[in-house]
Amino acid sequence: MKKGKAICIAIALALVTMTFIVQPVSASSTRLESLRAYIDPRYDPDTGAYGFEEGGASWASATYSALTLFEAQNLLDARPPIIDMFDTKNFTARIQWDTGDPEEEDRYGGFSRYQAGPVDMRSTYVGIELWRMISEHQQGIPNIENVDFNETAVMVFLNKTQNDDGGFGSVVGADSDMLSTYQGLYIMSYIDSNFEESMDVWLQNETMTYNWIMECFKDQAFLLHPDARSAGVTPTATALMALDILDRLTSFDAQDVENWLINRQITEEDQGFVGGFEEGVNTNDTNIISTYYALEAFTLFGSISSVNTSIAEDFILSCQAADGSWGLNPGVEEGSFPYIAYAISSLDMIDAMDGLNEIDPNSENYPLIDWRIALVIGVIVAAVIIGILSVKMD
Repeated sequence: MKKGKAICIAIALALVTMTFIVQPVSASSTRLESLRAYIDPRYDPDTGAYGFEEGGASWASATYSALTLFEAQNLLDARPPIIDMFDTKNFTARIQWDTGDPEEEDRYGGFSRYQAGPVDMRSTYVGIELWRMISEHQQGIPNIENVDFNETAVMVFLNKTQNDDGGFGSVVGADSDMLSTYQGLYIMSYIDSNFEESMDVWLQNETMTYNWIMECFKDQAFLLHPDARSAGVTPTATALMALDILDRLTSFDAQDVENWLINRQITEEDQGFVGGFEEGVNTNDTNIISTYYALEAFTLFGSISSVNTSIAEDFILSCQAADGSWGLNPGVEEGSFPYIAYAISSLDMIDAMDGLNEIDPNSENYPLIDWRIALVIGVIVAAVIIGILSVKMD
């Protein structure tokens, strides 16, 4: 029995030693590492932009999401820059559609989704936002200031998308909607502030635009357009931001609107995903986009403290997909590049970017319990059993 005890003790000591000498195959990833593992391979060094697939075409929306992350992390000011910002600015200039007859070509002046791709209000908004981010962080990069775009052509596009009712459509000839109206006003305001093109000249009729926005006001919130059946978080937030651009935000009592918005945050599990915002009253469709726009509205009001930011952060982080990107809702295997911008902007607004440093629960090596601890426990249990048996046999 003494020989058996010696063997057992030797094996136990060897196993315990192994737990501290042998390292795991790979450590678990943080949420940020998983996100970068998704983003980084989709960068095309030839265009300075990002695509939806590795080696695929470069898209403005994918590039916008990547730069939204880098800006929130203060990485765009790094020198050398994290990406070739000269090429990124060139890419942004190239996706503007500035050829053809301005009177005949509906796309003229707008920015496309990808080079020579479709043009609409959203893609033009993304193009301008890309330009803004790059321009605000381009200091010290040689010759980058020589890259430009046709700001007058953008105003031509916006002027043509504004309808006689005062609102803006997503494309020339489309009916007015609140999201396009906000985006159109935002772009006009940006160009008015940074170039020699006056918003007063290109906006057809500011009073009509204001009246159209207020025509969408119903009870305590805003509709997507005057004929919409119900109000939503997205049109409400964008209406408020549009009114702010027009310096008309104080023209009505916004407290009821703020109360309506805060009631859209889900706090009970039977109402939807806890922490996020639903789009409308009892729509039970909690999602990352509605959450983003709600937070934009509270940021505008200066009342983020009205939001339960703790559960909002949990919701936003839980929308990270298994592939490292972001989904519209929690529990998604494959997310989408554009949702990343909504998620990062939302985290930034509630000062929760540190949440990206958490261990990613979708990581392949996500530890429920450290394997070395489990092995030590197993060895101890085995040693106790052997000891008991040895005592009995003696």
